[in-house]
Amino acid sequence: MIKFLSPMRFVSAFFTYAAPLELAAFDSNGVLLDLIVSKFSNNTLVSGDFGSSPNELLGFSYTSPVISSVTIMGDPGGFSFVFDDLAFSTTALSVPEPGTLILVFLTGAGILLVRVTRWAGGCIGATASTVLSKLAYTAFIAFAMLGSAASYAQLKPRPVPNSSSATMTLSLSGTTEAVTIESIDVDPSVIPNGIPTEVKVRAVISGVGVLPTGVAAQLVDNNGRIIRTLGILRDDGTAGDELSLDGTYTATILISEDTPSELRLQISVAVKGKLLRVASSPFYLSVRSDTTVFNKAKDLWAINLGTGGIAVYFGGPLPTNTKALRLLRSQHGSNTWEAVQDFDYDAENFILPLFDGIDGSLGMFDYKLQVLGLSGDVLKDFGSLTIPKFIDSSSAAETALPAMLSAPAASATIDPAVNSAFISDDVMEDSTAMNPQQILDLLTERGSFLKTKTIDDTYTDTDGVKFSPAQLIYDLAQKYRINPQVILVTMQKESLLVTSSSKPSEPADGWMGAKGCAKTFRAQLDCGVSRFRKFLDDIDSKGETIGGWAPNVENKTCAGSSCSWENLSVTPANRATAAFWQYTPVVGKNWGGYAGVGGQALNIEIWYPSLFKNLVNIIQWKDCGGCPTPPEVGPEDPLRRGKVIRFGAPLTPLESGFQSPSRHGFSGGLPPNPSYQVELDCNLNTWDSYNAPTAGGTGYWDVFLVNILQVKYWDSSPFDPISAPFTFGGAQYGDGLPSSLKKKVSFKVTTSAASPNFLNVLLDTGTTPSSDSAFPSWGQCTILKVLPSVRPGTNGLVDMPE
Repeated sequence: MIKFLSPMRFVSAFFTYAAPLELAAFDSNGVLLDLIVSKFSNNTLVSGDFGSSPNELLGFSYTSPVISSVTIMGDPGGFSFVFDDLAFSTTALSVPEPGTLILVFLTGAGILLVRVTRWAGGCIGATASTVLSKLAYTAFIAFAMLGSAASYAQLKPRPVPNSSSATMTLSLSGTTEAVTIESIDVDPSVIPNGIPTEVKVRAVISGVGVLPTGVAAQLVDNNGRIIRTLGILRDDGTAGDELSLDGTYTATILISEDTPSELRLQISVAVKGKLLRVASSPFYLSVRSDTTVFNKAKDLWAINLGTGGIAVYFGGPLPTNTKALRLLRSQHGSNTWEAVQDFDYDAENFILPLFDGIDGSLGMFDYKLQVLGLSGDVLKDFGSLTIPKFIDSSSAAETALPAMLSAPAASATIDPAVNSAFISDDVMEDSTAMNPQQILDLLTERGSFLKTKTIDDTYTDTDGVKFSPAQLIYDLAQKYRINPQVILVTMQKESLLVTSSSKPSEPADGWMGAKGCAKTFRAQLDCGVSRFRKFLDDIDSKGETIGGWAPNVENKTCAGSSCSWENLSVTPANRATAAFWQYTPVVGKNWGGYAGVGGQALNIEIWYPSLFKNLVNIIQWKDCGGCPTPPEVGPEDPLRRGKVIRFGAPLTPLESGFQSPSRHGFSGGLPPNPSYQVELDCNLNTWDSYNAPTAGGTGYWDVFLVNILQVKYWDSSPFDPISAPFTFGGAQYGDGLPSSLKKKVSFKVTTSAASPNFLNVLLDTGTTPSSDSAFPSWGQCTILKVLPSVRPGTNGLVDMPE
């Protein structure tokens, strides 16, 4: 590590290396500012990579002094790099013209440029740090800087982002690609002041050259200057990231701010071989006193209403002999509890919230709730929560907060998506959009406690009855003619049933938010799905739902007592959206509604990217039923077809076995999109060949292939030799030696953005001119990812072509 006595604005050096280099800059608190890597793996004169040359210029440049230390990492074994002309400065550096030898004479102006000759090793450690500390006392040093125009251009001060575009054009391996920050999501988008709160930040990034550890969430000022780096976003399936290498980078960051404010954030992306990072437009995190806070178990929550008191809510089942609920309050941190009030409990007529009339602006308070039995004994104790001190945003020292959403003026900021057809009627009622195996695959991928080993295995319900969750979801979809994706999204929105690894606390209104229904999983699922059906049927027969929701008719949302938190106008675009507004009549935070709940906007976030960005579990696979000879495919049962595709002869057939000439495999429809990223894990085997017929035992006979076309493969009139993003065939037939391939396959392919596309995964033994029934082939592929480059369709569920 190279440490500086005072923060630097500029650091650079010329590097020659025999292994990839990684440079990282840190501020005075040890927080990562920037991370860059070398353009090549080896740029030595004799054995360097093609196109490389010694003395690559690498470094950092900022508009203010922020760099307190720099680390340089090469081969851990050491002696993998050397560097010349280490330069660092506390003020702006004038970049010389290319090819000119410049001597910079230092004066008392605070500029210090140091030449350190030929440091070598796997990393820079204490020795270099010590030498540089001593060199910092030198009053007069000169150095020479030589380089190319392209290299010097990288050292110009980083510009302040001032455009909505976050795209940088790169040149990597002779191709031009763009690194683009497509979308950013922060959850929650509102946090309480004074309470450390975990915030999940997600950024969808596309393009080539993004460094795995180079995506950072940064706090910036109003001029775009970096105040500090809050955390590093990852795309490796760890630390809160849901799916590895899907282009969605995630970080969970602990944030604590004492006063209400609007925190201005940006996503900054390090790109291989580039000094300048790609920076997003700013996005905001609101710090407020009047936001909902939860206890650790999320079965007790409350909101500070200022002089209006504290409103407290709870969820989950209560003991059968509950007589009263006791609300207790403590000055934050004192652990001295006093009873606020005992609320008589009547299961039929009990209404939330529980109110404490204390002035919420007096300080921070802790609350807990006890359940009392008939004799006054404590039957249950809810874990405590902390309420922030209420601070009027208009008097806060920070930037003024947006108007409270309970005010009518809030409707002016509502996202137009509220009035869109975020789900079509046809998609809403597509009960076959997922089969039982696909539902199980999704529950398994998300680590749900409802996953089972197979569709036929069971989970034990709260009443002791065993059932198959995946099969039940599918059966309810058929019974009520509702898309299984709608059921899964509602399960996730209401109680996190899809992504919870253990059974979460039951909400007060039940697992599906179906108040008034029995509380088992089976009953709640049935009741919730049946309500969607009833809402649609009421619209068809009566013109509107029980709450007055109907297509193209304006209605009002409602949240809080007497709709005091949200009361906004919404006009549903069709039957499906009207049914959704009846089920959840709240706009919610991401569409400009009440910030304390997810509301209708949460459905959209769950649909995409949370559950269905990877389309693999909603592809409708079809085999070549019209082929002259039946294909050898598996699973044969369409309801058992998930992401594992088996094709070809039975496992380990004899070399002399028979195989019908056909197209063995499946084709699945994909929605229009500019491109798709596909990843598979395949295990393939063949007794046959697929190569040019140059000698005995060769020829274009059997080929495994994966491609995306605008038609199903068997409708494309293929002809040997077949070209596709992935193909595999044997080297020779008739030699007694099968050819095999076991590997993960990944490719990106440009597709039609205007019409449906079809993913084809199959074994072709029927394409002419070389086709017969000899020398069978067999294998299987697991489809891991099918990722569109942009969000398909509109805001809601995607209509998957068949």
